[in-house]
Amino acid sequence: INLKYVPEIKNKDYSSNNILFIGIDFERKGGRVLLEAFELVKKDLNNATLTIVGPNLSNMPAGIKTVPRILKNTPDGERQLHDEYLDATIFVMPSYYEPFGIVFAEAMAHKLPCIGTSTCAMPEIIDDGRTGFLVPVGDHKKLAQRILDLLKNKEALKRFGEAGYDKYLNNFTWDKVAEKIVSNIRELINR
Repeated sequence: INLKYVPEIKNKDYSSNNILFIGIDFERKGGRVLLEAFELVKKDLNNATLTIVGPNLSNMPAGIKTVPRILKNTPDGERQLHDEYLDATIFVMPSYYEPFGIVFAEAMAHKLPCIGTSTCAMPEIIDDGRTGFLVPVGDHKKLAQRILDLLKNKEALKRFGEAGYDKYLNNFTWDKVAEKIVSNIRELINR
């Protein structure tokens, strides 16, 4: 992940029912689908909130907070980004197209269960039913159901958050990435 540090999170608090979305390209990253899903979530779980970081949006319905783009290459920006991750209960980005999606790894580093779509690299990042859920592209009803499945089950939130954190530690730190690169290069040289 592209963060200088990740704060140690011993007892993640999952009580806020705050859904976090981070992405500048709101349309491609499924932002409109999430808004439709959130409308259904609010009908069932009135205290649910949604935080959207990145795009310039206005006139959002009640329960939706928008945060302009955060530049994480500054100390203040990185601190603000950590705060958004720490305040969230789950991370959701139902992208139509996502070559990798580093925000999922960042969310896992903050012990957040993740929901993405079953396309591109997201199935490689999110272990469906273990670190979060994968939903069909564009399916706001299934997305709403999976959000509710998590928000209504605090034990699953903790279990998925811990599993995601383990996946981050074993796959998405620079040390682990470098270890894999070196291993692959050695394998190629020894052929």
